[in-house]
Amino acid sequence: MIEPVVLISGATSGIGLATLKALAEAGYRVVGFGRSPDKVATLLPALQAAHGVDRVDLHVQDVRDADGLRTLVDAVAARYGRLDGLVNAAGLMHIEKTHKVTEESFDLQLDTLLKGSFFAIRATLPHLLKAGKGLVVNLGSASGLRAAPQMAVYGAAKAAVQHLTTSLAAEYAPKGIRFLCVNPGPVRTELLDPLMFAMLEKKIPLQRLGEPEEVAALIRFLFSDVARFMTGSIIAIDGGAAL
Repeated sequence: MIEPVVLISGATSGIGLATLKALAEAGYRVVGFGRSPDKVATLLPALQAAHGVDRVDLHVQDVRDADGLRTLVDAVAARYGRLDGLVNAAGLMHIEKTHKVTEESFDLQLDTLLKGSFFAIRATLPHLLKAGKGLVVNLGSASGLRAAPQMAVYGAAKAAVQHLTTSLAAEYAPKGIRFLCVNPGPVRTELLDPLMFAMLEKKIPLQRLGEPEEVAALIRFLFSDVARFMTGSIIAIDGGAAL
């Protein structure tokens, strides 16, 4: 059996790392990337020891570099002779008063969350079109659907990711390529300040934060054969936060 190959951005922490592990355990070849050389160097030996040298790989790559993304994606497809999917999990979050948002902060959030997702998809699409199938899972956010103070830029970027998902789902469904958006609520990752945990838990109907592994399990399900009739869906995993 030829193992399917999936690329994962933001794979050195949080939901991206948990997804890499979940898909590796499910029998996929997973190639992750992140922008921190130190994290890649630290994580790769342990991941390969746990899942196999041929099953897991990590690269240093910033999602804001469109040319670099294309080079990496093409190299992965050439190495394995196929490419079956992409998970856009790279993320960051700035919680700041809107009248104090700098151009630098605005650009960093939009370039990472929206531009990075778009150009990772653009680099991947030729290989999925050649195969006549594939799945792209984008990470949205409950903030992209529901307003939150001091998160105007982050929320706008995530709303755009959701629209990007549905637009591409409609465009590429006839080609056999599916697009899905997973909207986590507050999840215990590096994006959240630990001081915010208790405050956020009180606002969630289930009275707790989500865990990266729970989101990863959902993404693993979406890559399974039983989810193959899904495309264009915006799927919440938020403990009821959007109710």
